[in-house]
Amino acid sequence: ATFALNSAEYLFLFVLLISVRPPCHLSYFTPYTTVRFPGSTSSSITEVVAMPEKKCRYCRRMIPKHASTCPLCNKKQGWTSAEKIVGIIILLIVIVAAINSGTQSTPNRKVELPKEYSQEARKQFAAAQSAKSRSDSVTSTEVIPLVKLKYNWYKGGFDNVMEANFTVENQSQYNIKDIEIKCTYFGKSGTAIDSNRRTIYDVVKAKSKKKFNKFNMGFIHTQANSSSCEITDLKIN
Repeated sequence: ATFALNSAEYLFLFVLLISVRPPCHLSYFTPYTTVRFPGSTSSSITEVVAMPEKKCRYCRRMIPKHASTCPLCNKKQGWTSAEKIVGIIILLIVIVAAINSGTQSTPNRKVELPKEYSQEARKQFAAAQSAKSRSDSVTSTEVIPLVKLKYNWYKGGFDNVMEANFTVENQSQYNIKDIEIKCTYFGKSGTAIDSNRRTIYDVVKAKSKKKFNKFNMGFIHTQANSSSCEITDLKIN
């Protein structure tokens, strides 16, 4: 006997075959779409349609492209640690660049006194502005050679403290302040055996001199017999 199927039975078998669920790793998230066969008057028939996929950031298996959580390992698909670190570095670079651009010096603008000030006051103000402009461009290295230091010293305490009388003569056209002095001490043999630095926090005006008596330079070697002092740094006021 021959085994034959009519069209309705073929259709039933076809629907049965395509209705079987695919393997777990696909059926878990593979969507279906509805299609209608041409000329068919029966209800619509479904078929499997692939959708865009991506790898899970953690289990590395394929998941839907727009999934916010992996359906296999249940982990959220946020940024990885490496991406977060790169993002933080970029953000810090942007912040530092913004701060640096905000602290850049702006060109000096000319400042003038109101008209009600006298001509003499205007001249004094202009001279002060000119001096300030010059002092902003000069460095301490240029001014130090124009500042002369005279001194005499003696031992205080238990012959282990140096006290000095300093005279600072400012021959430059700028007011100076915070004058750093370095003294080197030598034994009777001429060997340098000690040194120290101290800062005079005072102002010496341009073209003037100022005395600083009994200035304490701190502890020194008890065998110090002579000294050599010099100005090593200062600020332009």
